[in-house]
Amino acid sequence: MNVASQAIHVSEATFQAEVIERSRRVPVLVDFWAPWCGPCRTLSPILDRIAAESDGAFVLAKVNTDENPDLAAQYDIRSIPVVKMFRNGRVVDEFVGVKPEREVRDFVKEFAPTQIDRWLMEAASLVYGQRWDEAAAAYRKVLASHPGHPQAALELGRLYLSVGKGDEAEAALREVPIDAAERAAVERLLPLARLIKYGQTSNGAPEGLDAEYWQAGRDVREHRITHAIEILLGILRKNRNYRDGEARGALLGLLDHLGEDPVAKDYRRQLANVLF
Repeated sequence: MNVASQAIHVSEATFQAEVIERSRRVPVLVDFWAPWCGPCRTLSPILDRIAAESDGAFVLAKVNTDENPDLAAQYDIRSIPVVKMFRNGRVVDEFVGVKPEREVRDFVKEFAPTQIDRWLMEAASLVYGQRWDEAAAAYRKVLASHPGHPQAALELGRLYLSVGKGDEAEAALREVPIDAAERAAVERLLPLARLIKYGQTSNGAPEGLDAEYWQAGRDVREHRITHAIEILLGILRKNRNYRDGEARGALLGLLDHLGEDPVAKDYRRQLANVLF
């Protein structure tokens, strides 16, 4: 998506007013760049996009170092791009070179959180306190304001996985846009959502491996995680490609969802032994 630049172009003559003085009222992010700089052309649209979505939480200013060598010298610019955050008339943080968009967003968020950022932090706090309904409402507030917001949709999906709601988890995860960076995490978690949905079926357990898979889904839904993992490993030992890889995907999604839990680390080793 092309985003029109929200930046102001600053010179040596205007830097004091547009950056130093303005930063006493609102954070100012200054991009030191030059037209010949390839990495600058990579970073610039990332900064433009974040500024366009910021709802005025910060101002993006750009300084062409070729045209403003005294400013470049004053701020010790030795290579470009260099990005500096100004608050209350001074530099409070900076980075050099191109960074992934998520890292740039995190850098900006520390000094200039938007309303969306504040809602997401509120939701994360509610999740930490296991206040699930309130957390879901907070994520929904973000999605109502910004439909398809990737982080809000992904975290809402994770929340529903945590409480064993497969249908709701799958629906939330599918709200993440196809081209979003979060989509890779979504693809890892969707088989887990489908496993929970399968365990929610109420017409009795199927037979054979299907019955074991159904039980694993019920176990995840009812927070018997270790038992669910053991069942899934057992299925894969009998048929590594069960359901065209769906069981493998569900187990990988479950381990991903557990994150750094020590239990997950041990089971990842066991899964590797089964698969390879």
